[in-house]
Amino acid sequence: GKDYMIDAGKWLALTASSPANSPVYVDSSRVAYYAGWRYADVSERADRMKMMGDFKSGKFDLVVLEVSSRDGDVDAWLNECGLRVIKRFHGQRKEAVVIAERMLGP
Repeated sequence: GKDYMIDAGKWLALTASSPANSPVYVDSSRVAYYAGWRYADVSERADRMKMMGDFKSGKFDLVVLEVSSRDGDVDAWLNECGLRVIKRFHGQRKEAVVIAERMLGP
């Protein structure tokens, strides 16, 4: 099932600032729904180079990605973007919701 998306949404609802108060990148409308972010600006899954530019520029404080086994090593890529994974919610078939935040400092 998609329980991991519900769990991710509940976690975001309890711990994260609403996208109305803080710049959040979210590419999963289901997770945004479960977080109670009914009016969140859900991004299309853009190509990684464009996303990397947005992430490296510090445009977002929090990044919420729906990933599949086809996405490869997302952690290394996020780290390259200046983000660190703070929470991961696993599905049954190697899919996951990955939540990352901007690393502070140099």
